Amino acid sequence: MIVFTIFYYTFVFIMNWDNVICKKCGSINDYRTVVKSKQHTCWCNGCSAFLGNKPQDNNIDDITMPFGKWVGVRVVDVDDKYLFWVYENIELKGALKAAIHKKLNIEE
Repeated sequence: MIVFTIFYYTFVFIMNWDNVICKKCGSINDYRTVVKSKQHTCWCNGCSAFLGNKPQDNNIDDITMPFGKWVGVRVVDVDDKYLFWVYENIELKGALKAAIHKKLNIEE
């Protein structure tokens, strides 16, 4: 029962991202975020333990390219010709699809 309770509270805190508690050293809200193309990984500053993947903000203008020569660059800053090639040749999903559609003024 104690293990379940500890797991439950840890799970709630990590999913909420308001009070992140490191399971290894117990530090609270002391973490750094490493931005990657598809996700933001969070690491404890005290013991360097992996805390989890923090979801990206829902702001469509902050979506970054997860592949290609423009990897890590915000979609709004990518060349239109490249984005049109991506739109024509790659099956897009989710937020990346919405960001490219917005940039190229394509109706869904």
